[in-house]
Amino acid sequence: MGIHLTSSGGTVRPGSYGLLTLYGEHTLGHGVRFERMVLRGTAHMRGGTAGEIDCDAGNIVCAGEMRAKSLRGQGRLRVSGDAHCGVLDFVGDVDVDGTVRCSGDVRLVGTLNAHTVSACDLGIERTVHADRITGRRVTIAPFESTLLARHGITRYTDPSVVETVDGSTVRVSGLRCQRLCGTVVDVGAECDVEHIVYREDCHIASSASVSRMSKEWSEESRPRRRA
Repeated sequence: MGIHLTSSGGTVRPGSYGLLTLYGEHTLGHGVRFERMVLRGTAHMRGGTAGEIDCDAGNIVCAGEMRAKSLRGQGRLRVSGDAHCGVLDFVGDVDVDGTVRCSGDVRLVGTLNAHTVSACDLGIERTVHADRITGRRVTIAPFESTLLARHGITRYTDPSVVETVDGSTVRVSGLRCQRLCGTVVDVGAECDVEHIVYREDCHIASSASVSRMSKEWSEESRPRRRA
């Protein structure tokens, strides 16, 4: 176990740390490793491998690929590369130039911009823009609140735009999509989908627009020919 460090600003020198508690603005030197970081400010990173990250209204700016055991809390994440983590449970804005890949689940209330997103279960509330999203269970829905609109904040009510969504159980609303694939598909209100491919069941809301549908037979469900 590394040493514990609490800092109110400055540079964190390279080394192995147990707990980092950071207030204010910090730059993490190349080679900084930690088991857990509690952030109440801004952290500038150069990429690398991290442990657990807990953001308390924190702001993470990573110049390069980021790897973390988990990222939880609220604030903003900006990665100039790929982002790999076990769990992403976040409230705020996530901007990743490359791929977001989680070995566990993604739970996000906020905005997500990435090239591709993959996880076991994905639950995204508010707005996502990506080329491709894949997962076992995928749920995408707009943020249901009149409070933001009363204060003139409209970007969280913009529709999500994803080129391709692929999962086992897929439930979406407020989504524009070219191709949506799933075993069970539920297309909710205010969706505009070019092509739906489903294997077992598909439900489409009356206010959704779908140009084309097709049922894909799995090998298990194909009728067997008699000898």
